[in-house]
Amino acid sequence: KIEEAAERLAENQRESERRKRQAEAQRQQELQKRRAKLRETEKREKEQRQQLERTRKEIATKKRKKLEKRQHIAKTHLSRIMQEKRDRIEEAARVREEKVRK
Repeated sequence: KIEEAAERLAENQRESERRKRQAEAQRQQELQKRRAKLRETEKREKEQRQQLERTRKEIATKKRKKLEKRQHIAKTHLSRIMQEKRDRIEEAARVREEKVRK
C-alpha cells in the first residue's frame, strides 16, 4: 500500500513536471509568435515611412522643377521685354540722329 502511494506520488510529480514543461513550451511559443508579429509590424511601418519619405521627396522635386520652369519662363520673358525696350531706345536714337543729319 505504501509502495502504491509512493508510486502514485511519483507519477503525480512526473505529470506535474510534464505539465509545467508543456506550459513553459507553450508560453515560449506564444512569446516567439508575438515577437515575430511585432517584427513584422515594425518592418511594415518602416516600409510605410520610407514610402512616405520617397513620396514627399518626389513632390518636393516636382514643385522645385515647376518653380524653376516658371522662373526660367519669367526670366526669358523679362529678357525679351528688356531687349525690345533697348531696341526701341536704339531705334529712337537712330531716328533722332538721322533727323539731326538732315
